[in-house]
Amino acid sequence: MAFMVQDSTVIGKLDHVRSFKASKIVAFSDSDIDFQRQLGIHGQIKGFLPVAVRKRNTFDPSRTKSLGYVGRIDFHAKGCERLIDIARSVKKNGLAPIKLFTTAGQNSPDYHRLMQMINHEYLNDQFDITLECTDKDTIYKDISMLLLPSKKESFGNVILEAYSYGIPVMSTAYAPGPSELIDHNKTGYLLDDFSGDNVVDIFKRTDDKKISSMSAAAFKKHKKYSMESHFDFLERIAADALNEFKGENTLPVFPELKLAHELAHVKKQLDNELRLKKARQIQPSVEKLTRDSHAPVHEIGSYRDVDRLGSIASLAAEIRELESWRETNRNYRKFHK
Repeated sequence: MAFMVQDSTVIGKLDHVRSFKASKIVAFSDSDIDFQRQLGIHGQIKGFLPVAVRKRNTFDPSRTKSLGYVGRIDFHAKGCERLIDIARSVKKNGLAPIKLFTTAGQNSPDYHRLMQMINHEYLNDQFDITLECTDKDTIYKDISMLLLPSKKESFGNVILEAYSYGIPVMSTAYAPGPSELIDHNKTGYLLDDFSGDNVVDIFKRTDDKKISSMSAAAFKKHKKYSMESHFDFLERIAADALNEFKGENTLPVFPELKLAHELAHVKKQLDNELRLKKARQIQPSVEKLTRDSHAPVHEIGSYRDVDRLGSIASLAAEIRELESWRETNRNYRKFHK
């Protein structure tokens, strides 16, 4: 929900916000549910996304310890620019390069910016970059701990993928998904300070015994999120929705924010100003067209709604209506200031 409030324009569409309702709402974390309830959204059920369950933990603590990142490069949501500071600390401490599995496609809006930053700081040797790889056995083969520097993360499928290979995850503590999936100091780490020095210091202090224990706990936890469990969950939700349905959906999905009301008001101001401007622009042409039925069509300009206006009388009425709205709108002068 935090993502919707901060990054989606749908919250500003009041008609949609008021009309879009559901019978059941599935949220992925307790923190997201708490936030939604503060915004007046209720009736949530905590759910999850599934992961393919693996039979054997293939994590090998004796291999060279290396950090890894798996996912798209997005500074705004995924916080991938933090990888640069981590790479500086990796270089300073003589650690193995960061394993970076990503895509250079449209789904990675900041990939080229990250490459420029890496080149600018001469950090090429601190990254082992693989593009467009979808084979999970290859991706997770040599990663000792997965990095998730996200600023926003509703769930975090990549966490469960890493767990299925016995790989602990180090993430930001304030992203809802990771805070739900990661048991701090057991299946990974949740950090308020995701600076390079702090990340690398914690990674270095995680010895073989500790990382083996975390690996076992992570691998065990991923089994709770099987495809079978997910289907069972969806079937229960669907059955309850059908049994309780009373002819219409009743649960609001999006919050109705005061800011959205203000934006709608401003939009109406702008729309009415544009209508008034157009009406005044075509008024002379419509008057001429009314007097002379043989006037060329191009003389009425680009405004093609003469049929809607019907006559000079309806045009004059529309202008009066808009001018009246302008005069009586208490926020008009404030808006123009």
